[in-house]
Order: sequence, then C-alpha cells, then structure tokens
Amino acid sequence: MNNKLSEKETALIKKLKSLPYDLEDKENGIIMIMLFASERNCIDDIIKIANEAKDFDTVITEVFKNESVEIVDEEE
Repeated sequence: MNNKLSEKETALIKKLKSLPYDLEDKENGIIMIMLFASERNCIDDIIKIANEAKDFDTVITEVFKNESVEIVDEEE
C-alpha cells in the first residue's frame, strides 16, 4: 500500500489550508475532501474547484453539493 501523497494531493492540501474558512474544524474538512477525491478519483475536479473558490466553505459546498447524507438514529 502506498501511503505517500502524490504531487497533486500535496498541492491540493496546501491550497485548501491557505483558504479562509468559517468551519470549526478545517482539518477534518480537508480529510473528508481528500478521502472523497481518492475514492471518486476526482482530484483534478477538486483542484479546479479549490482554485476558483473564495474560501474553504465554498469548496466544501461545491464538492459535496450533489451528495446525499443519510442520518441514522443509533437508538432505533
């Protein structure tokens, strides 16, 4: 298993860290984006979004805008 980040992944992380943000936990947001990019093989698309975004919140919104979330009630 290759645990080393590619040049594109490293560049994306640097770009995401440089963007202003309102989220409480930016590090978890970056991890979410990187896992999503890896799983969907869409790093180039996310790099484009990050380069055009004015802030980190915009990146999160754009990356996940077509995704649905299922909320599971653990008590059921």
